[in-house]
Amino acid sequence: MGAYDLTLQEKLDDLKRYIQSLGSVAVAFSGGVDSALLVKVASETLGGNTIAITARPPGAEAPGQEEARRHCKDLGVPHVFVLLDEPEATCAMSAEERCYDCKSALFSQMKCVANAQGFTFLAEGSNLSDLERNRQGLRALSQLGVKSPLRHARLDRREVRELSRRLGIPTWERSSSLCETQVAPRPRDRDRALATGASAAEAYLRALGFGCVRVSPQDAGGALARIEVPEEDLPRLLESKTRAAIEKRLRELGFERVACDLGGYRAAEARAEP
Repeated sequence: MGAYDLTLQEKLDDLKRYIQSLGSVAVAFSGGVDSALLVKVASETLGGNTIAITARPPGAEAPGQEEARRHCKDLGVPHVFVLLDEPEATCAMSAEERCYDCKSALFSQMKCVANAQGFTFLAEGSNLSDLERNRQGLRALSQLGVKSPLRHARLDRREVRELSRRLGIPTWERSSSLCETQVAPRPRDRDRALATGASAAEAYLRALGFGCVRVSPQDAGGALARIEVPEEDLPRLLESKTRAAIEKRLRELGFERVACDLGGYRAAEARAEP
């Protein structure tokens, strides 16, 4: 066994010990690679003292949630869905605080559900590599007391994928489910309704499993919404059922047209404004 294998096994053992110390845990399950690994390890470590909680956006059923259901069913883990609040109550108008406010609202709802189910601890799937990015959501998680077992075990993105592959988790090749880069500031001349619609659209897409996402109004009236996701997520975004659900929801939010940036998601500082 090589040094990398030994280190990875040690981290997996540390992850199990940490989860065991919690006694029972509710896992915020997006269906992505990180949280799928966390659900599996938690269920194997704690058995029946584990549940999974998945956010469900208002409107159409999220296409990716059927996969999440199957994963939990295969593991024998109870699966609870949380219906997201209306966007005006959950997303900040300030671009800089958008991620913080949306994460704070989402995980506050999840904590309430976890507590109602008899679970003291709520855990989520961010990994060590996420600390390298400017992610305001981590601040919200810390303030809410949400546990981050993968970060505690010092597992980075590559190691999470490798562990998932070895454990036979189908999502091991899937993109991460949480935002990996900072959110781009909105142009200052956008009005409150436009900012609300864009923030709500981002929250909806995150609930569909597109964790790293940006929705930007593009024309003077804000009638066109441009969606950016990582290149590896483009095929899933453009699937017929997913595309139709997204277009329907964004039209409900006031956008007349919806476009996808084929160049993929770019960090705010590297993104040219239209």
